[in-house]
Amino acid sequence: MAQDKSFDSRHWSGLVAILALATILLLPASGIAEVIYLHNGDVLHGSVIGASERAITLKTTYGNLVIPKTDIKQIDYQGAEPAAEKPPEKETPPKETSSTAEPPAPNPVQPAPRPEGRSVIALDIRGDSFWYAFTGSDTEPADTRIRLRVFVGGEEAALLLDGKYDTVDKDTKFNSFTFTPGDTQVISTSEGYSCGFEETGEGADKGVVLVLGLPESSTDKRVLVRMLYQVNEGSGEFPRWTNAVSRSFPVPLEPGKESFLVLLQDASGLEFTGVFRKKMKNLESFQIRVLSSEVRSAS
Repeated sequence: MAQDKSFDSRHWSGLVAILALATILLLPASGIAEVIYLHNGDVLHGSVIGASERAITLKTTYGNLVIPKTDIKQIDYQGAEPAAEKPPEKETPPKETSSTAEPPAPNPVQPAPRPEGRSVIALDIRGDSFWYAFTGSDTEPADTRIRLRVFVGGEEAALLLDGKYDTVDKDTKFNSFTFTPGDTQVISTSEGYSCGFEETGEGADKGVVLVLGLPESSTDKRVLVRMLYQVNEGSGEFPRWTNAVSRSFPVPLEPGKESFLVLLQDASGLEFTGVFRKKMKNLESFQIRVLSSEVRSAS
């Protein structure tokens, strides 16, 4: 991007410090959604309004700031945790007695709702599943759940959970977010939103449609949708959810109609490797590409 190449790196630290201080002072009145921690110790507040392979765009009180991903240590998304997730016993998997124990399947997913008279976003998700590898032991088993938080225009719309791991390799368990009724469930939706998904196609054309019903008061012409995959680096009893992959894309809207997007996920760069300390690599290589977008009558 042109802004990245023309930016004078000698002034980067000073500008970041000024913006960080200003946005922190104005935070209570601004409704800001994200906190970005940089490797140099600076902290930025704002709303992520765009992302590319190499940088993200942060909307701040003083304008938009393009931040190279190599400068970012961590991004915290400040949406409130849904009330349905607060009781830990509802999401905590049973203790495993061996590395091959299978957790129970979640409840079956209901057909995706399409509320009449309201704007609907339907995401036809194809390609690869986001996957992650976990290490644990018989005495301290890894929590293999993966969460998907879906944001619409900066507001958290829905929380989904894939709680059933797929394969076991000694102490390593692999889980992928499959959107299948036996693996994945909708945990909660924010007020005014509805959420569901349904499988489509067969064989190579098999995919899933994630359906979001927007609040009746929604009048936006275009919104930014963000899909944020998270993994638990803590335990089931004491979770510490960490952002793994976040991808954003614009969606056109018309009142009472369905915005139908075909998305292609690419996880071919993800790796779990290392000689002494195994860990996931190349998380930034996971991509979500918009193949097509249309607004049509809600069915």
